[in-house]
Amino acid sequence: MKKFLIMLAACFLLSGCVEEEIIDDIQLMFAVAYDPGEDGKIKGTVSTPIFTPDQKVKTETYSNSAHTSKGINSKINSESPEPVVSGKVMVVIFNKELAAKGLIHLVDTLQRDPSIGRHVHLAVSEGEAAPLLESEYTTTDSTGMYLSNIIDQNIKYHLLPKTNLHTFLYQYFGKGIDPYLPIIKKHGEHNHALIEGLALFNDEKFVDKLEYKYMFTFQALAGEFKDGYYELVLKNDHAATIFPIDSDINYHINNVNNIPEIVIDIELKGIISEYTEAKITKETLKKIETELEEKLQKQSKLLIDKFQKLNVDPLGLGHIVKSKTRNWKEEDWKNVYPEASIKVKIKTKIIESGVVR
Repeated sequence: MKKFLIMLAACFLLSGCVEEEIIDDIQLMFAVAYDPGEDGKIKGTVSTPIFTPDQKVKTETYSNSAHTSKGINSKINSESPEPVVSGKVMVVIFNKELAAKGLIHLVDTLQRDPSIGRHVHLAVSEGEAAPLLESEYTTTDSTGMYLSNIIDQNIKYHLLPKTNLHTFLYQYFGKGIDPYLPIIKKHGEHNHALIEGLALFNDEKFVDKLEYKYMFTFQALAGEFKDGYYELVLKNDHAATIFPIDSDINYHINNVNNIPEIVIDIELKGIISEYTEAKITKETLKKIETELEEKLQKQSKLLIDKFQKLNVDPLGLGHIVKSKTRNWKEEDWKNVYPEASIKVKIKTKIIESGVVR
């Protein structure tokens, strides 16, 4: 019995050593980028962190081309000293030109890989995607973690709608809704990356982008949120920071001659956390509420007109109409959506003046 226990303990110790040895002998992908390649191929670039003895993180990248992502991985492994595996992928970036041709074959491969989580971030690059992985950023994090954190914190503070592999697949396969992804690019001469806006898709294909300045309005149209942030420049050139902002949204739908009439009611409640005048009066509060409503109302109309012209439905209005309409068909919705009457009513209320200067 004693010998058995000793052997059992030895097995546990050995198994621990074996696992550590395996981890030491592989390279983990933290980020992946896809660009158009030559002769109809796809160029793939992967970023792997290298942990040095002094606790610093260096990044190594590999690039190769093939017709499929699996083919790319195979070629990359042919030049790597250790197996490059996908178990830690945090972000996947697609070149805008590649996205315009359709992404579902690449995204489908991601969801079929059991080692890749459904919360991995997806993004579209403004320009070539590979340099986003090859750049040396002024951060102690690995490149993959740095890019993933940029998206994470923009989502956390409602500067960007929630997006990941799971939401993209839900929007793609869902009825009456189209996908969207953040657009990311290098920041000028600085060693930084930034979110530039939102990539709009018609089914699987990128068709246009939404500038970053419209992100708050898009968020308000897309659904309820809490702890939002907005900076409003008033007509008198003073500025107010409103944080946090909570939103509430309701939809009213009528069908007239088979053409839907949609009214989107949005109520915003926020706190002024900063104002560029020394004193906030009741008149000032009213002015802020009025001008915020006017600006968001104007931007809402601009966005909805754009979506209808492109015949894309990132707000999922078709899905909402479907829930309130018998015998709803996606093909019929695609035909009537560009002509649908969509109106937005926004009501804002400042509930506290917060800290002013």
